[in-house]
Amino acid sequence: MKVDIQRLGSVTVISPRGAISQEESEHFEQLLEEHRLRTNGRVVLEFSQVPLVDSRAVEVLWDFADRQRATGQMAKLAAVPELCREIFELTGVAQQLDLYDSSESAIRSFI
Repeated sequence: MKVDIQRLGSVTVISPRGAISQEESEHFEQLLEEHRLRTNGRVVLEFSQVPLVDSRAVEVLWDFADRQRATGQMAKLAAVPELCREIFELTGVAQQLDLYDSSESAIRSFI
């Protein structure tokens, strides 16, 4: 899994490319936490290039959402493919996330 990181004003957009599975989850979790702390939770995860997440990746997102809520923020995901949305719905993590059609709309939600 490769990850693109872009800073747009006070918001960091993290764009993983590729499936997020057990092997990538620890690195992904560290990356999320690093940028969450650096930006006071102003993070958008842009998932358009993520075809699949496994159970460990869902746990990482759940934990990320918990840490965001603890600081008054929400975990914001944008451009989530249909299969990932279904996985989020089936596992219940979708209720912990703010899902947006595009990264632009997720970024605007901070205003």
